[in-house]
Amino acid sequence: MKNCKLDSGLVINLHFTNACNFHCKFCHSRFEKSKLSLQDWKKIIGNIMKGAKVKRFNLAGGEPLAAPYIQELIDHIHSVGVDCSLITNGYLLDSAFIRKNAGKVSMIGISVDGVSRQEDIAIGRADCHGNTLDKNRLIDLADEIHAAGITLKINTVVNALNQHCDFSALIGRLRPERWKILRMICIKDVNDSQTDLQVSDAQFRAFVKRHIDFAPVVEDSADIFHAYIVVDPEGRLVDNSSGAYRMSNPLATNPFDREFDRIGMDFDRYSKRYQSIA
Repeated sequence: MKNCKLDSGLVINLHFTNACNFHCKFCHSRFEKSKLSLQDWKKIIGNIMKGAKVKRFNLAGGEPLAAPYIQELIDHIHSVGVDCSLITNGYLLDSAFIRKNAGKVSMIGISVDGVSRQEDIAIGRADCHGNTLDKNRLIDLADEIHAAGITLKINTVVNALNQHCDFSALIGRLRPERWKILRMICIKDVNDSQTDLQVSDAQFRAFVKRHIDFAPVVEDSADIFHAYIVVDPEGRLVDNSSGAYRMSNPLATNPFDREFDRIGMDFDRYSKRYQSIA
């Protein structure tokens, strides 16, 4: 029997590439190298839509803008009548991309975890040459996103290297419609060598309290486990409920609804995450 919750309108996170130009130490979105083509992803999207009502596909990675067929994937999602968003580190984002995707991409999320170049370098939010996303350029990108009528979201992962920072001036200038503050989590065999970067309950609460006037969306560790619908670069659903990754069978060749029933999903937590998004 089909899971009736699949008709509620789902947000599906497609981590369709593992390629990334940055090397964030705390990153838990590290997957196996993808061998799938654009045609494979079109098939996966079609199979997902056969098995569930999809409200939005969120393109993630890795770094989605590092994938060679990012624009074709956005165009395809738009062509099948589903909302599209993406989350990026911002370094490869430019004015042409923003203007071209006005009306196709409803929201651009930018990961911002430091208020200075020094913090970005320490965190690993830099490429192999030490290049980071300059904060003045970040502000310019934010202004262009607003001007294009696209919703701006900022994601900040609280960790030991930024938990003392005050983001107030930067967030005030960026003016995101949505600022999400997440607590760093560790996934076995992915980023569990970086446990020293995790923060205490008191440190996380202090960071949130420092920025409470911005009405951030706050996700503690418990809000992240088995509350996201994630498809990995090999086209498999990801179950993180045990603190490690367990993958479904490939969605290119297996029904989405059957595979979805096999992964851990807490719909109360999932619904809480998206209740403030129209």
